[in-house]
Amino acid sequence: MAARVYTAGFRRKHRLIAMTVTMAAGVAPFMVTLAVMQYWTAPPPYALALLTAATYVVAGLAPWYSRGTLALLGNWQLRATLSRRAMAELDGEPQSLGAVFVGFSPGDKLRLWDGDTDRDVGLLAVRNDCLIYLGDEYRWSLPRAQIDQVELAAADVGLRRIVIRWHRPREAQQAFSLVCREANTLHGVTLVTRRLYEVLRDWVWSQLPFREAVSVDWGYPPTDISGGLAADQPISGGCISVAAILLVVVLTIWRMSGSLLADGDYYAAILWAGLIAVTGAIFTGYLLHYLHSWEAQKQIRHPRGR
Repeated sequence: MAARVYTAGFRRKHRLIAMTVTMAAGVAPFMVTLAVMQYWTAPPPYALALLTAATYVVAGLAPWYSRGTLALLGNWQLRATLSRRAMAELDGEPQSLGAVFVGFSPGDKLRLWDGDTDRDVGLLAVRNDCLIYLGDEYRWSLPRAQIDQVELAAADVGLRRIVIRWHRPREAQQAFSLVCREANTLHGVTLVTRRLYEVLRDWVWSQLPFREAVSVDWGYPPTDISGGLAADQPISGGCISVAAILLVVVLTIWRMSGSLLADGDYYAAILWAGLIAVTGAIFTGYLLHYLHSWEAQKQIRHPRGR
């Protein structure tokens, strides 16, 4: 069996890189402007006001752009590795068979797995009236006759996921969600996920007759959600941590900017306030990601009801 590539270590490594770059993108505009003001001894009228306003605009847009472009860091590396594996399993080039690269998560609710919304990644294709998935950890097949509904879930954490509801014979309905990862940015993921939803919806409700032969029988999609933390679930210590960071940010701004205002250095005071606030906001995001991962691991070690 091939070694897994979409591991917790892989996700944490790339998330740390993305978060570090995002923090730098938010902090750098303030640092650069403060350095310029330090050595700009005789600025023209209104120059400092315009420079300060521009700094706030750039500091607001840069982290947003960074997050949108780095959220899928390592995506194509994963795709290339899994495509090579799939060539042997699918008897051909995955793209020629209509396979698309997706993220998979059991259950119909948005969950976080080591800070990521995908439990597994893999290639999804349709073969002989059967939906098949060949992933890093899982592989499964699901006949079209057992798919009850395909829907596009409401947007959470910036992304909409495809929810597929299905059933085993004489058993309760199950569900899993997918997101198409055939893109480099979050905006691109939104577009290709909607296209995949439309393709799957039309295929499921197609009037073409079902074929009897199924090309593969890899078992049903996994339904175990242990290790995943619902995105809307309160986390232990979350409110206290956010309140503590907010208090530190307010006190630091009051101390730093207050002294600058007292000296009449108004623009520097505004910039320092923005720098401290952005740093606190991004650090809060880091901390909440960590607490989500810790809470999920705690649930695995000490499951409820045992």
